[in-house]
Amino acid sequence: MEPTIEFESHRRFLRGLAYRMLGSVAEAEDAVQDCWLRWREVPHADIIEPRAFLAQTLTRLCFDRLRSAQKQREHYVGVWLPEPWIDDPYSAQAGAEEMVTMAQDLEIAFLLVLQRLTPSERAVFLLNEVFDWDFDAIAQVLDRSAAACRQLASRARQQLAASVPTPDEQSPKADKAGKAAPLSAGRPRRGTSPPSPEQASRIATAFAMALQMGDVQALADTLAQDVVFMADGGGKVNSVPRPLLGADKVAQVLVGFARLWLREPGATRPASINGMPGAVFHAADGSVVQTLALEIAEGGRITAIYVMRNPDKLKHVPRA
Repeated sequence: MEPTIEFESHRRFLRGLAYRMLGSVAEAEDAVQDCWLRWREVPHADIIEPRAFLAQTLTRLCFDRLRSAQKQREHYVGVWLPEPWIDDPYSAQAGAEEMVTMAQDLEIAFLLVLQRLTPSERAVFLLNEVFDWDFDAIAQVLDRSAAACRQLASRARQQLAASVPTPDEQSPKADKAGKAAPLSAGRPRRGTSPPSPEQASRIATAFAMALQMGDVQALADTLAQDVVFMADGGGKVNSVPRPLLGADKVAQVLVGFARLWLREPGATRPASINGMPGAVFHAADGSVVQTLALEIAEGGRITAIYVMRNPDKLKHVPRA
């Protein structure tokens, strides 16, 4: 196959792997572009398995970026959330529609829990669990034995199974190792049935109406009792510095924010964010102010609300 066509046939896979590894749309796109540049320079006749070669190249590029990101994360102000992946009919974001089929693996809670893994554990877990690669193939990508990869996968699963932080653990303090503790809603529901699109739409509509009317009780009725609210301002804009827990507290805070928002001219449009119902908020000049995503459980209650306000993480979201 012609090298450019060959690469493009793997772009969807590469973009999905890079985004899940890095939690950044911009970084993922840059990593895929760097992977393309390296692919363009190699003698393709010597490559037996192009997909494995590209996965290996991309994984190493992601490892380099993760080392830099870890240093930045240690000094991050407030709650850290991954960049939102927007999928809506008005978005010009390249390849957004390709991620819908794996929406559960894009959920923010799942991406946050992945941050607890080492880069190697994360790579093995994603390739095996999300992309269904066997350990022999993964071993070639990571230059390790299949047995070592199985061990990494086992450690990753143990970490994920145990990653249900208490409210105190959800603060941006350092852990015992001195590294910044990853922030997570702590409820990745892999393997459970998500709400139907109709049910999710009904809950999201009720949430939006209660928010617009300023009805605290009606808003609280859409929330699970242990709902968590997380907002990422990155120290660049005003934001809630720590996760908020509990339906009543979250409802009161959201209504207060809504009243402030409604005083300013702007626009709000619905969007699917990381496979979840949500919205993009625009200022009067069309610039993006924030995104909001709702995690809805099978029972029909909102279990987590994620707000991205950090302007550096909203650059890829199209203006109104």
